Amino acid sequence: MFCLYCGTRLPNDAAFCNVCGKRQNRQEEIVLPLPIPLINGKPISGNNVPMVHGSPPTTGVPSVPGTPSVQSTPTPGAMSGQNPFQTSASSGARPAQTASRRQSTQFTHPNANASTSRTQPSQQGTGLHHAQRSVSRGIKAAPHMSRRTFMLTVAGGAAVVVVGGGIVALNIPKKLQQIISPPPPLGTTIYIYHGHTKGARALAWSPDGNRVATASDDYTAQAWDATTGNNAVIYHGHSSYVEGVAWSPDGQQIATSSADGTVQIWDSTTGSTTYIYRGHTRWVNRVSWSSDGKYIVSGEQSSIGGQPVTAQVWEASTGNTLVTYRRHTNGIYAVAFSHDNTQVASADYDGSLQIWNASTGNTIATYNSGGAYLFGLSWSPDDAHVAVGTSNNTALVIDARSGAVQFTYSGHSAWVKDVAWSPDGSRIASGSDDTMVHLWDSATGSHLYTYAGIGHINGVGWASDSQRLASGGDAIQVWEAK
Repeated sequence: MFCLYCGTRLPNDAAFCNVCGKRQNRQEEIVLPLPIPLINGKPISGNNVPMVHGSPPTTGVPSVPGTPSVQSTPTPGAMSGQNPFQTSASSGARPAQTASRRQSTQFTHPNANASTSRTQPSQQGTGLHHAQRSVSRGIKAAPHMSRRTFMLTVAGGAAVVVVGGGIVALNIPKKLQQIISPPPPLGTTIYIYHGHTKGARALAWSPDGNRVATASDDYTAQAWDATTGNNAVIYHGHSSYVEGVAWSPDGQQIATSSADGTVQIWDSTTGSTTYIYRGHTRWVNRVSWSSDGKYIVSGEQSSIGGQPVTAQVWEASTGNTLVTYRRHTNGIYAVAFSHDNTQVASADYDGSLQIWNASTGNTIATYNSGGAYLFGLSWSPDDAHVAVGTSNNTALVIDARSGAVQFTYSGHSAWVKDVAWSPDGSRIASGSDDTMVHLWDSATGSHLYTYAGIGHINGVGWASDSQRLASGGDAIQVWEAK
């Protein structure tokens, strides 16, 4: 459910909104009348119920093959054959007034170009007309009902319909759900997570889009429900700052990198450790999991005693090191596999972005900022470009084949600590020390939206549906991004 005042998504049993703090008095919810159910373009009545497979007419609407059979309790008078939209003689002129009111009531479907009558829709129909027919097929109820008693309360895709004295449950078509209960507007905060005692360094969404994992300076990593913050799994395996986090493609495991020099793999449900990789000899900044689940790449923070900084590709199941990449001269802040797992992009504090072969370690392309630090990076869905944040208060989109800058986004006023390319490829999110998250067009760099964060933004990430974002540092905010 959503907050009645600010629109924030809440647990179904929430008494107060965790954003605006207001009490949720569900008695104030609006109950909308459902459009009159139709059979072949006509309102349901005792006289127009069709026969199905040669069966004789029955009360209510018979089951139609392919639709669920839903039972209800007949109401008094339901077997009389009386037109459900006629009132008794004692109501005087009301039937004519009601009919007139119905004929004059118009509505316009968002995808329709012309208004359509509630009681006389065209046979071609709009999307809502088809939705009406779809709803009516799912109802098997007494025909004696009035428009006043046919009410709908939507809860996700399910609904309860009161028909006379009976109650039936049915599934609401998706198009009708969108009309009755449209999604929250862009920028609506869904949830704010405060589970860490110190700031978060990085975050990642689970592949199914239901959970978020966060890595923190409090020496823990945590995985929690993206809508409610519930069911948090807290991992205590590290002995220093947790710097990076990545989910396995099947969502069953999480890899975290730490200043303690290890990368640890643990169960996302129980928090139990399944493997510890000790191939690095120093602080490990970031970690990325290949899309086939077989490999992990991890990058070190800084050199010690003139030794080169390395990024390492290793088997997730055995820890066997396959490639050690040694071309960076300063701390590697970000590493990521391409979506096809053939390439790795790594960015460092010397301003060098390097694209290299994930199997051989051969360099494919490089970009150098001329001294500006490079922070979080993200591949485009087609693996043709890489977006990266800089200490010049900009974000760059770079050609992954040549290393050439395609364009520069300059909307922030402080270091851009992380960037994330939406799974549908249309937008890029950038988070900055200016406490803002910007959404911008991935093809043109034009600014689309600004979301105000809570403190410095160290991490941003898209859910798999490209409709929600998680961002933050001091606190993690989950919000509507489309």
